[in-house]
Amino acid sequence: MPTPYDITIPLFAPNGIVRAGTRLNSVRPFRAITIIDVVAWLYGADNFSASPGEIQVDLKLGSASILSSPVRIVPGQLHSKIAGTVQPVLTTTAVAAMQELVPDILAYGIAARGLCIGIVANLVE
Repeated sequence: MPTPYDITIPLFAPNGIVRAGTRLNSVRPFRAITIIDVVAWLYGADNFSASPGEIQVDLKLGSASILSSPVRIVPGQLHSKIAGTVQPVLTTTAVAAMQELVPDILAYGIAARGLCIGIVANLVE
């Protein structure tokens, strides 16, 4: 069984306030991969009680989403893997060598800092 490895896509500097945007950073794996999970995390949580909602990030292969719904970080949390938070289903897992994976920030809360996207993948043998 292959050993998964992680790809990190930093979208903002650790102290950078998260804002909406597409193509902030993208990644092109040098070899074909199979994605097995996607996670988002922050360096500084959105702790405002008046927050309009959560942080939502989509991940696209070219221009098409690979997720059934955006990855979500609820106010006050540092990552998307919190118990009770709905996790998206991967709708596309195969990524050919040099295909571009593009994060798209759909909602950004208030004053969250340093958003990153993590991709857990296996190399295609």
